[in-house]
Amino acid sequence: MNLGNIPGYYFDEEKRKYFKITANHSAQFTGAKYTKSNVRHERQAAKKRKVEQRADKKRQAQTIKRSRLLALPQYAGLGLHREVGVRSHASDLIHADEAFISQLRYEHLHSAQSTVLSAHAIPSSKQTLLTQIVTNASISGDATCVFTCPGDISHSSRTRRPAPKQPQPAVDPTSLIAAFSDRVMSTSVWPANDPQKILVCAGSGLQNAYISSLRHDDLVPQPPVFLSLGTEETTLWDSAIAPTGSTAAISASDAVRHISLSGDVLSTLKRSADSRSLSWLNPTTIAAGASKTVLLWDTCAQGSTPRFSSPHTITGVQTVPSSSGTQLLVSTNYGLSLHDTRSSTSKSSKPLLHFPLTHEGPQLVFDVSKRDLVAVSAKNGARDEIRVLSLRTGREVRTLPLPKEVVKRPTQLAWREDERGVEFLQACIGERIGRWCWDDRGEDSDDA
Repeated sequence: MNLGNIPGYYFDEEKRKYFKITANHSAQFTGAKYTKSNVRHERQAAKKRKVEQRADKKRQAQTIKRSRLLALPQYAGLGLHREVGVRSHASDLIHADEAFISQLRYEHLHSAQSTVLSAHAIPSSKQTLLTQIVTNASISGDATCVFTCPGDISHSSRTRRPAPKQPQPAVDPTSLIAAFSDRVMSTSVWPANDPQKILVCAGSGLQNAYISSLRHDDLVPQPPVFLSLGTEETTLWDSAIAPTGSTAAISASDAVRHISLSGDVLSTLKRSADSRSLSWLNPTTIAAGASKTVLLWDTCAQGSTPRFSSPHTITGVQTVPSSSGTQLLVSTNYGLSLHDTRSSTSKSSKPLLHFPLTHEGPQLVFDVSKRDLVAVSAKNGARDEIRVLSLRTGREVRTLPLPKEVVKRPTQLAWREDERGVEFLQACIGERIGRWCWDDRGEDSDDA
């Protein structure tokens, strides 16, 4: 800007000095910059800059800046987006998932002397059903035991008794339900929120399956049953009790079997060898992974059909709870895919979503919640981690941090609900049981 107004002189802002304006035909080198034509162009450029600066200042004054609060899902998310009118259905889902997961905090629940394979809370009896590898003198040799211990691990942190810091003692023989010489591969309960029946499958050996009732107040209690399925070389991988609680299905290295809870084998699925996982779509239809194919089996009509295929061996199959039995999560050692059974046959092998991940072992440890959040145990270099994926947005929401002292991989991940209906993620990792839940300490301080 020309601060001075001395006739015949130009004020240079960089040098902060006045220079005499020379004629255009002047040949003096020192004054060539301040000829009449150069000064005229400079004054026109300065005037143009003033106009642009005034326009920018006016535009900024009329522009409403985005609040920084909208970037914080736990405080903004659905509410403020809806209030300012910038929300969409997709953004609602994204912020809802982020707000829920961002508030999860790890809480230690139980310590054991050996590896805990699975844990199921029994709220009606205020106990917890544990499947644990036991090396104890009371049981000859190493064994996998299924037993109950006092305390309901699904109870909210405000009313549940504090978890002991020291490992719990060995299995009490009076609480022992079953023991197997081989590792237990699957423990299924029915119903999931308050188990009354249990189905346990060991890896191999004689009497490799066990069925029993967990309630002792029945007028005609069901006697426990040990089953011997297949041969000594048969490996039982997975099991699931039907939604009605009357039958069950077991996947094994030789075939998939449909059994009654009294111990009778009702039927066997053909061409289902090397099945490592299965899930009930509805009370009569089973989805089972057999090598690289997912088979749908109608247990009433005794008909089956190959529905989805994969280039890799299938390590997990699970029905999405919110899909009413129409969508399946199918896992391999290289990824997790979402399939829809309503898709046309020509497109049946193309997943709706695919999450690339890597895991080791014959089965993938994962679980899907009612709000379509998937918790999965995956490898990140040499370290295991728990990733939370969203089926509603097709994105990874967050990686849950494991405790620093934990070096073993999770053996069970399960979405549960406490007595208030609040959802949390339960995990069995080595000798400990923990969960990621909402921190209620702030509510406790307010109540106090």
